Amino acid sequence: MRCISDNRATLSPRCQAAAAELRPAPVQDAQRQPSLAGAPICSADGVKVGEVTVVKNGLDGKPQMIQAEMGSRLGLGTTPVLITPDEFEARSGGLQLHMRADQIAQEQLSGQRQ
Repeated sequence: MRCISDNRATLSPRCQAAAAELRPAPVQDAQRQPSLAGAPICSADGVKVGEVTVVKNGLDGKPQMIQAEMGSRLGLGTTPVLITPDEFEARSGGLQLHMRADQIAQEQLSGQRQ
């Protein structure tokens, strides 16, 4: 394990992913970065559109994939969605998507986000 830890930067992305599955991140890293689970998700125009439910971090500790519950247009239940890092920015109060609330609602209506 020490060899993998010492040489992590030189491993291929595939090997890095396998190594991450073998051993959880060090406790001190988990303590330094608070979890985003439960954080609000806002649209680019500042409207709260959902909440983070699960965060999958990469080897660098940054979020790779976010699972979220997004509110429905009519307020009847929520829709689970996956959000990739290119779709949001982490803010002090949660996440901000790069899309406006009307764009998000349109995608939910058309069923494109799953």
